[in-house]
Amino acid sequence: MKKIFTAMLCLAAIIIPGCGNSERDTGIEGIVDDFYKSDYEYQLTRKTTGENGDEIVVVYEGKVIDSPYEEYVKVVEPQEGTLWSECYYTKKGLGGRLVMRTNDEVTEQALVKREYPYGYGENLKFVADREETVDGVMCEVYKAEYTQTVGGGMRSKETLEAVISQEYYVDKEKKQLTMIYTDLEDLYRKNAIINCMIGDSSLTLETAQKRADAEDYAANETLKIFNYNGEIEMTVLEP
Repeated sequence: MKKIFTAMLCLAAIIIPGCGNSERDTGIEGIVDDFYKSDYEYQLTRKTTGENGDEIVVVYEGKVIDSPYEEYVKVVEPQEGTLWSECYYTKKGLGGRLVMRTNDEVTEQALVKREYPYGYGENLKFVADREETVDGVMCEVYKAEYTQTVGGGMRSKETLEAVISQEYYVDKEKKQLTMIYTDLEDLYRKNAIINCMIGDSSLTLETAQKRADAEDYAANETLKIFNYNGEIEMTVLEP
């Protein structure tokens, strides 16, 4: 999963009246760009389909400070059966660390790079789709999609392109991002095809695709954003 985020000085123009608000890009591209440079709290709900066809739902709650980067995230549903229960990430310059709690053990390792929500760094083309009320807030909904390469490298001779579709929900009044919905079905399916071929080198791509098409790879994430550029009380997890 993902991570935790203090407001940079340049963001003051966004949240302090009369301090350059007129220069802020309130188009969807600027709104999404602002989000990646902001502090916030979030709830991430990940839904996938298990081998027996049952829906698996995992809910995470987190906090993010953008600069210097800090993030704290914990599993709130389910409490049992997950690989970890809470994590703390921090990164400044070339240095970074990840502290993870697994059962009663807390371990630390180096953090190479910060992770962002799906869509970060992609050349997204936003299309206005509709208006919708989310948690009592009227939002403008924009659709976008991008492709991600799956496979290749030393383990797989095949490479496939997976399409990741998204919806970005913008508070119509505040012009702030409030939610991102990401459809991961095609990504999960293409990964399954590649993994199937890695597991059985005699399989053709066509056979692996037929096997994947017979399975249900429904998968999506819903990221809800709270306390946007508010005061973040960071939880620091220590080993």
